[in-house]
Amino acid sequence: MSNNQPNEDYVLPPGTMLNNGCYRIVRKLGQGGFGITYLAMELGHMQDIGEGRKRFRKTEPEEVVIKELFYEEFCHRENITQLVTISKMDKKVEFEKLVNKQVEEGLILGTLEHDNIVVNRNIFKENNTAYIVMDYLAGADLEEILKKEKRLSQGMALKYISQVLQALSYIHSRKIMHLDIKPSNIYIRKKRKVEKEDGSFDHIADDSAVLIDFGASLTYDSDNKVNNTTSKLISGISSYAPLEQSLLDNLKGFDPRLDIFSTTGTLYSCITGQMPVSPSLRVSADDDPLILPTWFKGNELLDKQIDEICRKGLSLKARDRYASAADMLAALGAVSGSGEITKLVAAKKGDDNQEKQAQYNELLYKAQKLADLGRYPDALATIKDALRHYPDEIYGNKVLGDIEKKIVQKPVVPPPPPKPVIKPPVVPPPPMKRVVIPPPVIKARTSTPKELAIVFGVIAVIVIISIIVLYAVFSKHQDYNSYSPTDSARTADSSKMAVDTSRKMTDTTAKMQPADTTRKVSDYSTPQTDTAVKPADTAQAQKLD
Repeated sequence: MSNNQPNEDYVLPPGTMLNNGCYRIVRKLGQGGFGITYLAMELGHMQDIGEGRKRFRKTEPEEVVIKELFYEEFCHRENITQLVTISKMDKKVEFEKLVNKQVEEGLILGTLEHDNIVVNRNIFKENNTAYIVMDYLAGADLEEILKKEKRLSQGMALKYISQVLQALSYIHSRKIMHLDIKPSNIYIRKKRKVEKEDGSFDHIADDSAVLIDFGASLTYDSDNKVNNTTSKLISGISSYAPLEQSLLDNLKGFDPRLDIFSTTGTLYSCITGQMPVSPSLRVSADDDPLILPTWFKGNELLDKQIDEICRKGLSLKARDRYASAADMLAALGAVSGSGEITKLVAAKKGDDNQEKQAQYNELLYKAQKLADLGRYPDALATIKDALRHYPDEIYGNKVLGDIEKKIVQKPVVPPPPPKPVIKPPVVPPPPMKRVVIPPPVIKARTSTPKELAIVFGVIAVIVIISIIVLYAVFSKHQDYNSYSPTDSARTADSSKMAVDTSRKMTDTTAKMQPADTTRKVSDYSTPQTDTAVKPADTAQAQKLD
């Protein structure tokens, strides 16, 4: 089923009775993605008669508004029994949790009493869902008014927004955040119900803003930690919500600046007739595309301070916004002018009850801030001062009890005197020992007898060959004139003796060498020159002489 085209078959028909006949449906007032709003008649209420029993007590019929929790995306209704059914099991479990949480939140919101907050009269479970009963307000919401009027005057816009800020200051002092402030959730009440002296009620003319629809609200404990989740699924944010609100982790701690951003955006729409630029578009742009209110055509006469209020309240960074609703109220109160542009204050002049309520809220907020800082004695004195105005106020007494527990659990103990700093004695480092590294020992290699024999043999051969070569060279250069046969014979004998000696030494060396390394002496000697002179040649030489 499309969210843009609601199915009328899912709406409770007129005449449907709820809560044991206490309420009768008159007609549908509106329908959104998370619920259906009905106009109904309250015919009575259930009265406790003891022992867990209740009895219907009839009262004067009165118009009320009933909001039914109904997720249009996955909820269905049976035509005969009117039961709300869910086909998907995972969604069914989720919806049951949301129903229980809405009942818990409704009980908390039922304790709120403020002129600018809608009264939650009752909450109950029926038809597998939850119903919240609220006062019926005669008038219209700001969204409908802006569609007709386009924009509001500065004085009227400041008047409505200041009343919204008063309501925010009240719920923030009780650690509740609305988280869905926008023109459609601010109702302009035209008639107001007042009690007469005889106990009867009457309706008088009124023109004040009332904060409605707490379906997305969150409550927090005294440590600023969230108690439960909102009864609406956060599937995105509008242009009236800050960008950080889209992250669930940013909702785990109490932070009034989330509601400040949305309230400033609503003020912007009232004065300009336009929605503020989406935070997601502003953060992605190089230059902030936010157009200030006085820049719009027809707004030239607006107070320049309005621009500064909108710029500060709509800051993308939370630290640059107003820290509380009281701070923004003070900024609005500084805006002044003539005619319908009047100076605004937090409490109405001449209204003692409003002034008393404002003082109580301020003291309560201050006490909680002191407790957050750990200044429990100061916080205790402040909360007691606040309860002088409303001694029986439930939330204030709860805060008082929490602070008293903190004082018992964490008594204030003076810090111990600082211990003297004793410097350790300076111990000189031990002297370094000189390490003498001995030089490496090189072991001489000892030759074997076989290797020594080979070396000596080779040396001997070389010496003999050298002698032979020298002798041969010397003999060639002998003077042939002094040559004689006797010398020739002597030379031949000497050569023969040298050859015999060489052969003997060669044989001796061969016996000392291995078999595979035996070599001939002739391999190491040069060819022998035959120096013997034949007799014929000698005779021929004598003849020549």
